[in-house]
Amino acid sequence: MRKTLMTVCMVLLSVVLTYGLANAVVTGVCSTCHTMHDSQGGADQGASGTQGYLLTGGCYACHTTGGASGAPKIDGTADNTGTGSGALSDAGGDVNAGGADQDTRHDIVPADTFAMTPPGYTSGLTWTNQKVTCDGTFGCHGKHGATPGVKGLHHTGSGSAYRFLYVQAGNTGADGTAVNGLESTTWEAGGALTSDHNVYDSDGGDSISSFCANCHGGFHAPGNTGAASPFTRHPTDEEAVVANIDGAGWAFSSAEIDQTPMGFTSAQITAGMVTTDATTGTPYTTGNGKAICLSCHRAHGSAEKDLLRFTYSSMNAGNSTNNTGCETCHVAQR
Repeated sequence: MRKTLMTVCMVLLSVVLTYGLANAVVTGVCSTCHTMHDSQGGADQGASGTQGYLLTGGCYACHTTGGASGAPKIDGTADNTGTGSGALSDAGGDVNAGGADQDTRHDIVPADTFAMTPPGYTSGLTWTNQKVTCDGTFGCHGKHGATPGVKGLHHTGSGSAYRFLYVQAGNTGADGTAVNGLESTTWEAGGALTSDHNVYDSDGGDSISSFCANCHGGFHAPGNTGAASPFTRHPTDEEAVVANIDGAGWAFSSAEIDQTPMGFTSAQITAGMVTTDATTGTPYTTGNGKAICLSCHRAHGSAEKDLLRFTYSSMNAGNSTNNTGCETCHVAQR
């Protein structure tokens, strides 16, 4: 009887372990990321000093040149990089595309010496001499109440927040609401395609624009950003159906999805009206699309000022030669 019980227990344990591995986001050799005692031959194993949670390095160790194979790179190098805006990058862009220009990227590069209050900041953190970090209190990914903020998330299966992003309550440390959306499994490496692209939620407190408002809330104030002119700020999370935009909608090309993505409501995403596979459900169109922060900006950085997806100075109304950037949507101005 005892032998039978032990056999049953071993079978159940193997099932649990297999299930956990099958749903892991990060797979592979544990020592690639973790060290038991941070010591080998008397030397620290951490590339940049001791890390929390038995890690051998920080986010940059995997997500930049020479990092783990298969991890998306944020500096426009190595594998899983795409077209971006004048530089190699995935959907989030490239923190090195603008070189030393602090106006072209979030300042997470270790060598960066600049620190600034985010433009449009309206919440309660003191940003004096603080840089933007990948995660944590002054970061974008993970939970602000934990250090590191992405603790456990790399081994979480389906159901975790979109790209580990959370809408915070005043950016004061609360875990917040998980951002909703559909993700390209390749991070749009090589540029977005009609058959492989991100879809962003533009509806309520779990939208990607609500997430950006964690730090840039002044750009999302309700005044003069509704569905009708006059505008003092470009509308966000509003349907693209104003008079000078083609309200009937049209099917986007891959290049247009890469350069000017739209957001959609939670209901539209859940119902399969907009999918990451154009062969199933309704293809990505602007008939029910909404302008979001990422319609114009890349999260990590780009080769353009203000982290733009396109060269703003080349937007030229009425010259009949441009249908990108602003004029992707504003067709009457082409």
